[in-house]
Amino acid sequence: MYREVVDSTTSGTSDDSDSRSSFSFPPPSYILHEGLFEYAKYVSIEKNLWLVVNLQSRTELGSHILNRDVWANDAVSRTIESHFIVWQVYDDTNEGQKISSFYKIEAPPPVVFVINPITGQKMHMWSGVIEAESIVEDLMMFWDAGPHENIASLTRNRRTETAETCLSSYNFYETPAPSWGEEFEEEDNWSSRSNNNQVVAPTWEKELEEQDEWEIWSSRSDTDDFVPPFMGDEYEDPDEVKEEEICLVFPVLTEEPKGDCDRSVVCSLCVRFPDGRRKQRKFLKSEPIQLLWSFCYSHIDESEKKAFKLVQAIPGASKTLDCEADATFDQSGLANSLISVTWE
Repeated sequence: MYREVVDSTTSGTSDDSDSRSSFSFPPPSYILHEGLFEYAKYVSIEKNLWLVVNLQSRTELGSHILNRDVWANDAVSRTIESHFIVWQVYDDTNEGQKISSFYKIEAPPPVVFVINPITGQKMHMWSGVIEAESIVEDLMMFWDAGPHENIASLTRNRRTETAETCLSSYNFYETPAPSWGEEFEEEDNWSSRSNNNQVVAPTWEKELEEQDEWEIWSSRSDTDDFVPPFMGDEYEDPDEVKEEEICLVFPVLTEEPKGDCDRSVVCSLCVRFPDGRRKQRKFLKSEPIQLLWSFCYSHIDESEKKAFKLVQAIPGASKTLDCEADATFDQSGLANSLISVTWE
């Protein structure tokens, strides 16, 4: 699936010197998708992956730096590994010119943008000097859901808006039913006053109900377990409240694997916190998943530290993780997942 592109989309027809310079810093072969643009879209739709398009230049130094410092970056490759397909094309080829024209790319290469392969809509774009750290952070926004879920969400929102519009239009033209209550009330009041000019006595039903209710509570006040409803919160025993507080204890967080560590034994996860922050962290696949709770707890402010749970974002669903599960990252299937921290 991921092989170095060697077809006409990238090979072009430039002279030998340009051709040699274009391969001075080639991107990792496993990160690029082979074939034409339409085929890349087809595969992205089939696999429910976002399509990353990279418009490159054979002569611009920025394009070579992008290959060397961004696409070859370990964090970037892990971020796109299971959520994206990367398709690269040169601006001096027919495909590159079509892409530039269709998406109205005015910035000089390198240009990188994410599209929904189903609709072809451009979702996000980078140009100029592109840094690995910033592109990783931006790409993580697409971990929450795939292209199919994005389309389903948009469809639901449009249906809701249409239904609300139709309902408001119906209410606007709806004619209210005539009310005769006021006229009959006036007639009844006049009849009551015209009977020997006597005034109808006010009703004491509400006051009697409140008095009966107080008598019921008063009759129960001599029992040991009775607490008036308006006094319960004020008379809570502070010692009991302290006992109910959850003591959060997690294992000591181990050191993060280095970049030169064997990729086959390392997994990467992205964590989204309640305040919107996103943090990425690598773990050894053989380590227990409890270290994920330790990592999350270490990034929560002291003033906000309280019981929380971790939810794995799965396209179209979600899964609450069990902190007491006896499993490693490899066994749990959490590798390259998006995890959300939510309060209990």
